Amino acid sequence: MKIPFQLVNAAELEALLCQSGEGSEAAVLEAHFSSWDHPLDGDVAVRRHLRGAIQIHPSFLEAGGDEARYYPHYECPQDGNLLEHAELVQELEGLGVSSESKVVVYGTEQDGPMAAARLAWGLLVAGVRSVVMLDGGIDAWVAMGGETVPSVKRAVDLGQTRGDKSVAGGWQMRGELVADRADVQVIAGGVAGGEAKLVDVRRSGEFDGSLTRCYSFFSKSGHVPGAI
Repeated sequence: MKIPFQLVNAAELEALLCQSGEGSEAAVLEAHFSSWDHPLDGDVAVRRHLRGAIQIHPSFLEAGGDEARYYPHYECPQDGNLLEHAELVQELEGLGVSSESKVVVYGTEQDGPMAAARLAWGLLVAGVRSVVMLDGGIDAWVAMGGETVPSVKRAVDLGQTRGDKSVAGGWQMRGELVADRADVQVIAGGVAGGEAKLVDVRRSGEFDGSLTRCYSFFSKSGHVPGAI
């Protein structure tokens, strides 16, 4: 299975955006879950953005414009699941993203890589044709001397102003990119042999259970058996 995903450096992204300006414009999404909507990390203002980007919290793919349901305000682990496919597609189309879009994703603050990766995964599951992620996020772009602007639109605001809620055709969910509890139990139990691995991308304290402040909605701390 070939996944339509690319990790690019700043120079490669600049070239891609120049090509997009010649007829097939790419959608640019800025993954961001710190600052005003992330009380655990305090007020970390973002003052540099790619031109034309839309700032989007990864939880937008879980709750649309309902910010009260965004991480870290989950009531249970299931609140972190993606929206049902039809709803997810509707929210993405409200941002101008279609099944045929090429979408560029980049991160901003200290958790930018995780936010961008989460967003890129959700887009791929939804069925977006092509997803490109900027390696190093906004810092890499600035270091290269890329142009920035002081403000961008927010996804939650765009979704609220959308009038037409109809959904275009062509969307095909990539269900093979989603693991359910049964899949994880098979891997954790060693039934899958060496063909599958569980990878935990959280902080070391979250992995060993000593850091619990980020996940009050979990009944237990630590990691899934067999994870690395």
